[in-house]
Amino acid sequence: MKDPDFQSRTSLLRRLALSLGLTSVRNPIPTLVLIGVMTGALLPYAIQPTYDDDVIKFLPEGDPEVDRFMEIGKRFEGLAVGIIGVEPQQGTVFERDILQLMRDISDQLPELDGVGFATSLTTIPDIAESSSSDGDTMTDLRDMVGRIPPADSSTVGAFLADVRERALARDHIRGALVSENGDAAMVVVTFRPEAPVKPTAEAIYERVEALHTDSGAQVRIHYGGAPFIGAFVAEEARKDIGRLSPWVALAVILILLITARSIPGTLIALLSVGVSICWVIGLMEASGSPLTLVSSSLPVLLVALGSAYSIHVLTQVLAAIDQSDERPRQEAIEEALRYVTPPVLVAGLTTALAFLSFQVMDIAPMRTFGFWMAGGTILAVLLALSLVPAACTILPLHPREGGRSPQWAHRLLLRSALGILSRPKRVGMIVLIVIGASSFYTAKVDTHMETRAFFEEDSAPVQAEDFLEEKLGGSLFLQVQIAGDIRDPMVLKQIERFEDEAASYPGVTGVQSVALAMRLVNMALSGEPALPVSRERAESLATLASTSDASLKLLVDDAWKHALVAVKLGGFNTEKAGALAGKLQQFSTTLMEPLVAIERERLTPEQVDVERKQIAQHGTRVLLRYGVTLTPEEWIKTLEDSGVRTNGTPSQNFQPMVERQLRNLVGETDDPYVILREDAEWTSLVPPIAEALVSNELTVEKLKTIFNPSVDTTEEDDPEMLQESLAAIAEYIEDAAQSIRIAS
Repeated sequence: MKDPDFQSRTSLLRRLALSLGLTSVRNPIPTLVLIGVMTGALLPYAIQPTYDDDVIKFLPEGDPEVDRFMEIGKRFEGLAVGIIGVEPQQGTVFERDILQLMRDISDQLPELDGVGFATSLTTIPDIAESSSSDGDTMTDLRDMVGRIPPADSSTVGAFLADVRERALARDHIRGALVSENGDAAMVVVTFRPEAPVKPTAEAIYERVEALHTDSGAQVRIHYGGAPFIGAFVAEEARKDIGRLSPWVALAVILILLITARSIPGTLIALLSVGVSICWVIGLMEASGSPLTLVSSSLPVLLVALGSAYSIHVLTQVLAAIDQSDERPRQEAIEEALRYVTPPVLVAGLTTALAFLSFQVMDIAPMRTFGFWMAGGTILAVLLALSLVPAACTILPLHPREGGRSPQWAHRLLLRSALGILSRPKRVGMIVLIVIGASSFYTAKVDTHMETRAFFEEDSAPVQAEDFLEEKLGGSLFLQVQIAGDIRDPMVLKQIERFEDEAASYPGVTGVQSVALAMRLVNMALSGEPALPVSRERAESLATLASTSDASLKLLVDDAWKHALVAVKLGGFNTEKAGALAGKLQQFSTTLMEPLVAIERERLTPEQVDVERKQIAQHGTRVLLRYGVTLTPEEWIKTLEDSGVRTNGTPSQNFQPMVERQLRNLVGETDDPYVILREDAEWTSLVPPIAEALVSNELTVEKLKTIFNPSVDTTEEDDPEMLQESLAAIAEYIEDAAQSIRIAS
């Protein structure tokens, strides 16, 4: 029956929606065929959606900190650090099969797309002594593990014992790449900034598991760190949605059966929701918009929200059919649509606009989710106003006397409403109390993240984190970039100060920096674990470090203009990491103050006092790493009480170091830098050289004066070589003196 006043009494949107419903009722077969054709076209896309689980995309767009983060990631081939833990089922990691497995993992993972770098005990250099063909002993850099002998080789036992002894003797390896007693080790792998996290993590997992199986090594493999945890969260979220969907569908089916009491009607409503989901997912895939961690929940949300529109239309149509008496079904359905169209349309538009509000967010996946959820809501409304009426027109829906909803539900709702209306003051007071309590506790919501909160206690991520924290200090890395001329000795010194400061904070289990690498290289050449004091020395050490340790690219770029300090934290708690970042940022402001190198004899008393305070402050942070708590004043007094003067540099403080250097360079070596007479005692050279250090007069000419009485006559045949040898000795001693000057 046509309504002559319909055009004048309704808005444009209501007229369009009602026209859609009336057209579907009057042309049910063409409507259902058209819907079927569109569904068939989109179904191939909907059943094979693409997933994008990259958590990096959830960072705010245009944020300077995020842009800097991405820039740093590209510079250092990725900042997302994954940890592959290796746990022997018995014994230690210093078994041939286990070391070979770790080497294979470290060598092969960089071949995978998305992997930046991989390093472990088997890929790093070590300081070692070797003998030349003529029996001379030399100190140099070589691989920590080197070539692994065959399993049937007679040298395997000695080889493994040597690797174990050296690895556990190195402070920068023990507790970092290998546990304190050698019963655990790890491979560090970085993910490139542009790499999709989940596919990359899955590729790593497949490769490592294949290598593990082939190796026959009796170990358990653990996967920890932010990338692997993010991939696990994405996988579990997808599984949770799969587990949740049937329960949501079951709840909707039960509600439909209870309210509609019609199996055909229930199938109609479910079909409407299912088609809307198919259309949305199909359109997303066809337009190249993958499902993210957020939009993966879109099907479940559409079932929960979209089914409401179909239920409203269906129940109204069934009520009209029940009351139609002798009227034609089409007329009864048209009457029901005129009644139900406005509220369904308004509810759908309101929900869609709420999701469209996500477009103001600066996180791209959230905007995408809001857009498609709004589109899905509109599609659910349109299908509720077209598919449901059309299907109800042709399917056998028989009238039901006495209504369809259960009487107990009517009575419960009616009594509840009457109870609220009869007690407005009490109800208002209860509402205010609930609002007040909610506001109070809402302000106390804790937003920090801890890995354990996401998983069951016996899940793989929790077990991995527990293993890594117990054996290797954890898997969370806080990485700090330092920009400057990294080859400048003063810059290196500031990096060292930053390293020691970070290591002194509670919860920090390890710190790695380029300063540590430079100290190790210097130790290999001179025997002193000190930073270089001259620009020329620093440049030569930097060149050697770059060529001998490929993993150095994780700590300094190729141009040596940017360096990273990697701070490892126990546990995986963003609140603690954020607090530590704030402290380090505050400390870094003192490191960025301008510094000027001044010759020591030109220092004024005021400048000496400033230097002493800075050194004392640094010294207290170093001691704090080892559990010793002192104030700067107490630190200075402790040195003075032990006989070390802090207001000068007496030569006796340098003599042990000078003696050690001369022993390696001149005294007890088969290949001395300078050949002494047989009756000359090299130890007699120690005091005058120490005195020269005190007065800052350790030049080649000064050394020539000191050495001349003891030099063998054969050295006179090549004065240029003698000059170069004395220059090398002076440089070694000056570099080693830097560590002694900390007490000055």
